Amino acid sequence: METKQILREYVIDMVAVQNHCLESTKRQIADDKFKRFPEAHDLLAKIENTLRAQQLTLDRCLDSLDGGAGAAIKKAASTATGAIAGLYGKLRHEDPVSRSLRDDYVALNLLAVSYTMLHTTALALSNAQAADIALKHLSQITPFIVELNRIIPTVVTMELTDENKVIDPTVWKKAQENSQKAWSHFIVGEYH
Repeated sequence: METKQILREYVIDMVAVQNHCLESTKRQIADDKFKRFPEAHDLLAKIENTLRAQQLTLDRCLDSLDGGAGAAIKKAASTATGAIAGLYGKLRHEDPVSRSLRDDYVALNLLAVSYTMLHTTALALSNAQAADIALKHLSQITPFIVELNRIIPTVVTMELTDENKVIDPTVWKKAQENSQKAWSHFIVGEYH
């Protein structure tokens, strides 16, 4: 298999994953229940803007690998992924915001590992352009994962408080601190 074809397949996969995340994020921003959580809503808007810009860059990358045929391939991948995402969104519409944010967290981690794979593949195939794009996009996604991890305890506590199921509504502070501490140990290498 030709190196451009191998790389094209990775970029096509990336386009599909990216489109799924973008469609989900757009639906959430339009959903009134997310507006109750301004910090989460603002983060989702930043994620949407970033994913939209990344999508344009991926389109150009795919075009450069296909000599212009990338648009048709991208449209087919996006249409299939969009239909699946739409169905999934309808099924998840009644879920609390916290569960939707959990799903965003998982989706962003899927994006991150997909960009890691694209970056590695592009390096292995000596395609500096695709490697640079993947690394840049990865570095834009990872702060969103960290920020979602920080926000989720607040949202969970607020939702439980609304349902009169919380004994201590300030527990989000301790949960947030513990979660951040768990991540900081990993980052500084104390995970052995």
